[in-house]
Amino acid sequence: FAAARERGSYFHAGGARLEVSQGDAVALMRARRRHFDAVDLDPYGCVAELLPAAVESLRDGGLLCASCTDLGALSGRYGDGCARRYGADPLRAAQKQAPELALRLLLGCVSRAAKGRA
Repeated sequence: FAAARERGSYFHAGGARLEVSQGDAVALMRARRRHFDAVDLDPYGCVAELLPAAVESLRDGGLLCASCTDLGALSGRYGDGCARRYGADPLRAAQKQAPELALRLLLGCVSRAAKGRA
């Protein structure tokens, strides 16, 4: 992909056109409003700051895939971080349910990001 990126190449896979680019993901998604059929977010850490731009860049019926590596914040271990990043206060006493609660907090964050989309 590195050589293709330097040439500005496009790939064709199963009838789909894939463009390789390098730059600010938020700026790219904001510049291409309702352009993508699918957006896959896999940052190192928090995904929340990418969600509004990702939702806006999706076409109607598009697929949003999001993952995050900050389970400590989502599970309540670092409650202030969760409130700051995801706008929610996790239940600190529910450690056995941490993965489920983290998923629910992430889905709530996605829902809030999509709320403004008309």
